[in-house]
Amino acid sequence: MELLTERKRLPQGWRSQLEPKRKSDTRYAQKTIKVIGDAAHEFALTVRTSVDFLTDFSVILSLVENGHEYNLVRHNGNHKADHTNTIEKRQGLPNSILRNAFHIHQATQRYQESGRSIDSYAEATSLYNTLDGALDLMVSSYGFVIEAAATFLPLFDVDDKK
Repeated sequence: MELLTERKRLPQGWRSQLEPKRKSDTRYAQKTIKVIGDAAHEFALTVRTSVDFLTDFSVILSLVENGHEYNLVRHNGNHKADHTNTIEKRQGLPNSILRNAFHIHQATQRYQESGRSIDSYAEATSLYNTLDGALDLMVSSYGFVIEAAATFLPLFDVDDKK
């Protein structure tokens, strides 16, 4: 999917800008930053975490288009509930139910065409086991680059020998 590999520029200090803030009247903390890709697509990078369970989290890469966000990839923690891949379960396929597993959701055409959320399909992963690990994997896997700090050059040559 070209949207996933499109280069996306993260601002300096992006990690601190993604520090989740608790949402009022919820048991979650969440923060989103918007980034623009080199092909002018707008993306949202969201971190969401439970205030009660360290392994209950999501790191989400979304496409922002016409006021809507479409989740392209979602790195989830180990939630209390099982995750079911409903199409695979109906077809009797293996790996249709993920129990006690860190897992990665990815947008698929077959889920979109079936009327389900485009990122409903998920696969178990051992590539991370913390929120920071899931965020690092997201940034390293999907075209993110960190903007370099500004470098200032002197306006005049300085001759220290005078």
